[in-house]
Amino acid sequence: MKIPSVRRSTILIGIGVLAGLAIIVFIALPRTRFQWRAGDRHMYSFEMNTHVVTRNLLTGMFGSFSQGISGTLNMKVLSAEEGAVSAVMQLHPVSVVMGEKNDPNMERLFSMVFMVTFDRSGKMKKLMFDNSISEEDEKMVANLVRALEVAVPGTILSTWKESGEDENGAFESRYKESKTNILKRKIAYVRKPKTRTRHGRDVAIRVARSAFRFQVDREGSWFTYLRGREQLEISEPQTKSVQVSTGIELDVARVPFEPDPGARIWSLSDSASVKRALGAGSKNPVSLRTEMRLAALDRQMGGVTLDKVLAGVAGEKKIPFSAIQLLRDYLLMKPDDALKIPDLLQRGGISSSRSAAIIHALGLAGTPQAQQALIGIMNNPIHDTMNRMRAVSELGSVVHPAAGTIDELWRTAAIRGDRESAELANTTLLALGGLSAVQRDIDDKVSSEINARLVDMAKNAIDTKEASLALQAIGNTRDSSLSDAVVGYLGSDSPEIRSAAAYALRNMDDEGSLNALSKMLSKEENPQVKQAVVGSMLNRPATADTMKSMSRQTLRETDDSTRHVMYQYLVKNRERYPDVKETLAKCLDIERSPQARVLLYKGIYSKTKSPR
Repeated sequence: MKIPSVRRSTILIGIGVLAGLAIIVFIALPRTRFQWRAGDRHMYSFEMNTHVVTRNLLTGMFGSFSQGISGTLNMKVLSAEEGAVSAVMQLHPVSVVMGEKNDPNMERLFSMVFMVTFDRSGKMKKLMFDNSISEEDEKMVANLVRALEVAVPGTILSTWKESGEDENGAFESRYKESKTNILKRKIAYVRKPKTRTRHGRDVAIRVARSAFRFQVDREGSWFTYLRGREQLEISEPQTKSVQVSTGIELDVARVPFEPDPGARIWSLSDSASVKRALGAGSKNPVSLRTEMRLAALDRQMGGVTLDKVLAGVAGEKKIPFSAIQLLRDYLLMKPDDALKIPDLLQRGGISSSRSAAIIHALGLAGTPQAQQALIGIMNNPIHDTMNRMRAVSELGSVVHPAAGTIDELWRTAAIRGDRESAELANTTLLALGGLSAVQRDIDDKVSSEINARLVDMAKNAIDTKEASLALQAIGNTRDSSLSDAVVGYLGSDSPEIRSAAAYALRNMDDEGSLNALSKMLSKEENPQVKQAVVGSMLNRPATADTMKSMSRQTLRETDDSTRHVMYQYLVKNRERYPDVKETLAKCLDIERSPQARVLLYKGIYSKTKSPR
């Protein structure tokens, strides 16, 4: 049926008007968002219960732990700029029940004033704590604060996703808004934490249950209530020996504003004064747990001394880690006693395992005095060579390098007189790369300075050995921004340098360097270099392209050792890329090495991942 032109125009105009009205309504729809007004002061009733159950799958033994924190959460919005919102908070009064008893020490810790920086959506960007509490204790309090994080982007969408991070790593959450409240559910953890947590790093985390409901405060800055519960299942995929179930229940609700004049929070007026107050004095290196542990030991021993603690670090073979931790804790409480340890080791008569344990405790303590002791061991030729190497290794993993520590490492890395000093220098250079990796998330300036010197050292190396060591040290930084500088050495005339460059790229995670390694397989003729290339690829996630390239090169490879490493790569990734089994079957038909045939057979027919 043909529509008359006049009528058709009328219809089009009508549609246009309706579309315009729809847009107006669309724009006019209310957007839920936090108000964030500077000067707003709120009080909330706070209750958080945590219950942890640990099960040893090998012995069947169970363990449990419960903690209850309740009180009043006081909040004051200091500033509310367009880009960021600053607020100061304090739990006061607060009650902390561990098991069935109140813990005054934990109550003191959790009642500390802290500062939170939000973005406008409510995501927490930064937490600042009082210098009087240690970094270890900060993590404990931060985990509680992070549980309060809810994000409202202020869009017209009724559902959205947000990312977050806690002590277990990065996670994603899904939000859904209804007429009365907003539901937040944690979906899954997508990345492990950058630093070791109390659960360790090699863990798998499953969100068994997660549901938190909250309501945006239309008249105040934050929310009116936040209630919900969550349960995480944490396991160790490697050993499959321990399962941890962590459950929390959270109930936070706004209450009438009736502040306690004695609460410290109300005497802090602006961001500058809060930062000055929290940053006053030097950082406390001793955690509350350490204080309590040493206090108990002091009562048990009738006074704790260095000699008494060192007596626990005994034995000719394996030293219990609890004894090493105790020595670390002691050195945190009495840092000057670390300066006595080099002389004790120098006297001799101490077993290698005991020396290793003592030096490791110095590294774990990481105080300026402990670092000074490690430098003394590293620089003094009278000390056993192995102990000097151990001291270098510990200095390469300190979290807060003291003034002069990095300079001492560079100085040691430059001394190449006799064989012993050259070996120490090589170890020190590799440790500097490791120190850069430690510092990248703590002090990027320190990390960048180390990286620049390593890159410059590789560029201006006087011989093949020096260039190779510099490249290996760059690999230890685990900084993918340096991969372009390393890839250029894959084309070196020196097989040793090519191998070192390939080895360095094993710790990078950018796509460009992985493709460069894959392309190198078809060009490289030296078996040792090829094995270094495949070894690096074996340490990184495979892609469809790298699997195709490896399959082609494996069928052409004539060197037995190189071919075996290639088999490991294919077998490791066969579950994700099942087509590779065809290549493995072809290899099995022509392979003559019994060891390689066993690996291929498992790769084709085994239902579980084969070990390397």
